[in-house]
Amino acid sequence: MGSRPSQEPSPPTSRPPRDSSPLPRSPGSLEPSQYTAGARLGTGALGEVFEATDAQGTRVVLKRLHRHCAADPDLVDMFRHEARVLAALDHPGVPRLLELCPDRGTWMQVLERVEGLDLTQLARRAPELPLALGVEIVRQLLGALGHVHTRAYANGPPLQIVHRDLAPGNVMASRDGVVKLLDFGIATSLWRPDPDRGRMKGTRGYLSPEAITGEHEVDARSDLFGVGVLLYELTTRRRLFEGPPVVVMAAIAEGPTPSPARDVPGYPPALDLVVRRALARVPSLRFESAAAMGHSLEDAAAVLGLPAARAELGVFVARILDGAGGARSSSPPG
Repeated sequence: MGSRPSQEPSPPTSRPPRDSSPLPRSPGSLEPSQYTAGARLGTGALGEVFEATDAQGTRVVLKRLHRHCAADPDLVDMFRHEARVLAALDHPGVPRLLELCPDRGTWMQVLERVEGLDLTQLARRAPELPLALGVEIVRQLLGALGHVHTRAYANGPPLQIVHRDLAPGNVMASRDGVVKLLDFGIATSLWRPDPDRGRMKGTRGYLSPEAITGEHEVDARSDLFGVGVLLYELTTRRRLFEGPPVVVMAAIAEGPTPSPARDVPGYPPALDLVVRRALARVPSLRFESAAAMGHSLEDAAAVLGLPAARAELGVFVARILDGAGGARSSSPPG
């Protein structure tokens, strides 16, 4: 893992003094005009994403805030906060932010390009995902989350980053077999604690009970609930919470703790224990950290004779990409 400066990280833009520390930039170019945009990868409510190359021909991803959103100070703050969080992180499971820069009346993030499939695409193109690969995806995801949740700087406090949107569209399996956690747009941190407290934020079906009811603080254990939903779905190959919004919210907030062993005959009991603890309604009954959940998942995998399978995951993803095309790059549009 590479070293990072001890001061607070920040993109290289004209910003207040507290945000003036440097960030590694993309090779050869510092101005948005020197990036050549290619195909549009997606458009969302807040922005759009393009493939691009820099002056040296390096392929990158441009994530640009819609100009009408740039007129809203809160949305600009969210976009810049996401960049600041990405700048602070240094883990193979999180895409690298290369630059944040103003761009013709709005803002643009320049990110490393990662070729792969998000979990929504993977479920659609590989409905019979092998159990070992489902476990591998979650194993790597927990490693990335462990870094996100515990990241701190020398002589400084923990950054207290919580992703808040552990949904299939925000997790990518790459051609190299590396799992990436994407889209920190609604993340909270020491820099932006929770400006939306009392309002639900995230993807329906992957929200934690406390994100719906407000009865407990949304913290790192809320992210682990989302991971529990993903582990259930990846290892059963079925959706956990489905239906109209009111039905989904009630099932998450008030329903019994899901059990894949109860729903799927022959489901491994060792994995069932991990899923049920991650999906406990009360945060204090869940795993206390991503590392703790990761250890339990490793133990379950050992019982089942499932070794780490990064190489196999890469081969699996590459076969789908080379056979069907339609790879996605490393950042959703928001």
